[in-house]
Amino acid sequence: MISLPRDQADTVWQKYWDDMRSEWFKVELLQDYSGEDDNQSLRLWLRGDKAAAIRAMSAAEFGEWPKFCRSNPAKKVRLHVVEWPLSAYLEWEIELYKRRNIPEAKEAIHLVDRSDLPNLDLPNADFTIFDGQRVTKASYDTGGRMVSMDFYNEADDISVFLGLKEKLLKHATLLS
Repeated sequence: MISLPRDQADTVWQKYWDDMRSEWFKVELLQDYSGEDDNQSLRLWLRGDKAAAIRAMSAAEFGEWPKFCRSNPAKKVRLHVVEWPLSAYLEWEIELYKRRNIPEAKEAIHLVDRSDLPNLDLPNADFTIFDGQRVTKASYDTGGRMVSMDFYNEADDISVFLGLKEKLLKHATLLS
């Protein structure tokens, strides 16, 4: 496993993405990633103008992720562990999932209620499994901005992540 600061992590992450053939499986644990997602739509949503926020979701700035996803034919699965009541950020993100990620990026998106996981030892960071062989674990600051990433390759033991994937999917609800 290697750990890299944000400014150096993108190159290795891109290699994992480019080498991926069958499945991208991402687990998100934070309730607010506004440090990563500062955009017009989110700002409108947080101000309470949901109609304008939804209109802004069709803006070009959101077109890059679906286009990027379509560049690799592997299956894309995202699972977000959520807490109730939902944060304003998560309400916005779920709307974005429904309008962009599911129809355009072709992601299968699942939600899991954290209260359904009382005995599950979740990591303190998001993680992504590439083809069941490589893993990235992203750490964030308190504002929801990624600061570093750990990379696990085929030589590393990733069984804890594979086990978490299986357990989380048992509690998951597919978003449609």
